[in-house]
Amino acid sequence: DMASSLSFSLDSTTPGAIPRVGRLKSSPTPNSSSGAVEVCTPCYAIPTVAALPRFLTADLFIDLPLDNVLLAVAYDSLQFARGPIAGQLESAKSLHQIFGLTRPLPLWLHSHPSTPFCESTGQLTKNLIVSPTGRAEYDASKYYELATLIQPTLTSSFLPNMLHKCSKRKRSAYQKGAEAVWKTGVTLLGSELALSLAGGDSAQSWEGEVRNVLALEAQPTAVELAFGPGCDAASGLASIKAVVPLLPHATARVLYGLAGDPLSLMTAVAAGVDVLSSDFPFDAAALGEALVFPLTATDVGSQTQLAIDLKLSEHRTAAIPLVAGCPCLTCQRHTRAYIHHLFNTTEMLSYTLLAIHNLTHYLAFFHQIRVEVASETFSHYLEWFASLSL
Repeated sequence: DMASSLSFSLDSTTPGAIPRVGRLKSSPTPNSSSGAVEVCTPCYAIPTVAALPRFLTADLFIDLPLDNVLLAVAYDSLQFARGPIAGQLESAKSLHQIFGLTRPLPLWLHSHPSTPFCESTGQLTKNLIVSPTGRAEYDASKYYELATLIQPTLTSSFLPNMLHKCSKRKRSAYQKGAEAVWKTGVTLLGSELALSLAGGDSAQSWEGEVRNVLALEAQPTAVELAFGPGCDAASGLASIKAVVPLLPHATARVLYGLAGDPLSLMTAVAAGVDVLSSDFPFDAAALGEALVFPLTATDVGSQTQLAIDLKLSEHRTAAIPLVAGCPCLTCQRHTRAYIHHLFNTTEMLSYTLLAIHNLTHYLAFFHQIRVEVASETFSHYLEWFASLSL
């Protein structure tokens, strides 16, 4: 049985308008343990390691202002090895129960059967998943069956444009196999299944991926634009600007893997992207940096910065919060001097406190983006933010 029925609708009455305000809605089936979900876009998809954000435990994470977010959960071999095995999923019935998330959150399962390709035969092979109990091979049906146990709101699946990797005589067989994997996912997951595209730095490759989407018999509710770690922000944004206008307007656009500094994400929103995932808040925390960039013009102080480095000695006696007025637990209870002390004594708590603040700050940033888009003032907001030269 399908876990949910997912739909995406746009609030704007102007056809083709970007940026845009939309709503992802998920209606559970009778066999689903999760409730109905509605997420307003543009929104942030919080990246996770083994189903939780870096440096955060379930009890700390669940107390954050988690409205209008998706929890981006990876289900590739590495995460599978760290996370629950299939037996645990079957007994718990959802990922929320396994990791103690007392509040149901919309999950985005952003890894997928990759339809691995054998160049020598031109045929699809099975997916290899490594778990603590050993190695196992799964075909697409079994993989999607395991995915439904997590009960995601949104699931990504590749229908890759891999034709350049094989000779002409092998292309037809491969394409049929890839389409069969997609149809299997549609059958088992229904409208919650998103199509993942990975075009790299080549505009021609991205256009080929879009042709795959438009040729599908069952059009996806959402399309994931996936970028690898080697793709820089400038070329990635150029690809986004080129490929988004080619996609069906009523399809949700989901961005994964691109360098997620605030200005890059705002540029992607301006191009028409609806859901954006970025490790930026947690990468900053890992470097000992707290995000302090202004969210509105009234927040701009005498010194405009993207982030501050709490390891520097200048914070040794700073008895002030990271950001004045920030509602997060870190800013309400602790000072810059205390967090500086934690870094000097190599306490893990330092990373946790920064992750709490940085994630709260990023969620407030996305809230402001939605306000500006809904007010049709986003272009001015983007221009103002870019002028800060953070």
